[in-house]
Amino acid sequence: MKCRYCGGTRLQRRGRRGRDRQRVQCTDCRKWDTVFPQIGKVAKILLLDIETSPIIYPMWSLNQKNFSPDHIIRDWNLLSWAGWWLGRDEYVSAVLTPSEAKLGKDERVTRLVWELLNTSDVVITYNGNNFDLRKLTSKFMEYGLGKPDPFVPIDLYYYIKKNASFTSHKLDYINRKLGIETKQDHEGMPMWLKCMDGDKSALKEMVDYNVKDVEIMEGLYEKVRPWILNHPSMTQFLDDSKKSAHLCSVCLSENIELTSSKHRTKVSEFPIYRCNDCGVLMRGRKSVKNKTKLVLV
Repeated sequence: MKCRYCGGTRLQRRGRRGRDRQRVQCTDCRKWDTVFPQIGKVAKILLLDIETSPIIYPMWSLNQKNFSPDHIIRDWNLLSWAGWWLGRDEYVSAVLTPSEAKLGKDERVTRLVWELLNTSDVVITYNGNNFDLRKLTSKFMEYGLGKPDPFVPIDLYYYIKKNASFTSHKLDYINRKLGIETKQDHEGMPMWLKCMDGDKSALKEMVDYNVKDVEIMEGLYEKVRPWILNHPSMTQFLDDSKKSAHLCSVCLSENIELTSSKHRTKVSEFPIYRCNDCGVLMRGRKSVKNKTKLVLV
């Protein structure tokens, strides 16, 4: 396990918070953190990122506006993907072999990521609704794999743009602004071109870069989580014997409190609770105001 602030591995346990939550302190940067709750043990939550090759196309000018798919020299393909299991502190990844990369043959890695999505309950991405998941769906169609079993997609990019107005919405910029570990440095486009040429060291660097992206996405998810509207309830994955009215529906913490605010509909009011661990606001299910027949809706 690594410190999300400095990347250090020397973490000391300092007691517990709530339901199976471990407090830790990094001996390098001295910052405190709470080890991710048990949701990774009751639901399969995957942080996913993919890397693809660029499209090679002949151009007469940088101002060219008309493009024909008939003139494409080499279409895009998957280079690598990485997944980080939330709450389990482990990752899975796949990358093309040098021979596959030269030919743009990505069926093997596509089938592997399909199997991963097929077993996931929740998939967290950064701009995945516009890029990662759509690109993967294209490949699933191409290879006749069908649609994976249903999972709930959470696009952190979407919720950041919807709720905030940062100068840039690049993952590295957002993480730096929020004091979270940032992306791995690389040489830029030359690395992608080397991968397409089958360079073994470049492919290794690519998948390492890919893994780092999903690793740092975990800290971002924890920061953005209070603003994720309609976040899937983790209590639905619990056994009936473990369900409780005093559990946070998002992180399963018991450290929740009643606020003075109310959620109001046209005819009723509901109490609002705050989780002191993940910061999420939740609405109670029982109305605190009697319905009246005199109210028109």
